[in-house]
Amino acid sequence: MEVNDVESAVADVSAKLDILAAHQQELERARSETVINLITLFGIVSILASVLSIVQILSDGNMLIWASTILTTGLLALATAFALRRR
Repeated sequence: MEVNDVESAVADVSAKLDILAAHQQELERARSETVINLITLFGIVSILASVLSIVQILSDGNMLIWASTILTTGLLALATAFALRRR
């Protein structure tokens, strides 16, 4: 065993496997962050599109739309306050 230096060969292979495992974890982390960033980007675009759509609808000035928007906002605020109070 000492002639072939098996122990140092095993240690060398073990160190290389540790390096490969660390590199694989880094790649998986980067891939996961990329997916999360894409989902966040699509969410932001969706929210902006919704806001622009609401602004366009409200700019028409129909009183029924204004009343329903104000009523819905008030009910959502009330439901949120109720949910927070129950916690």
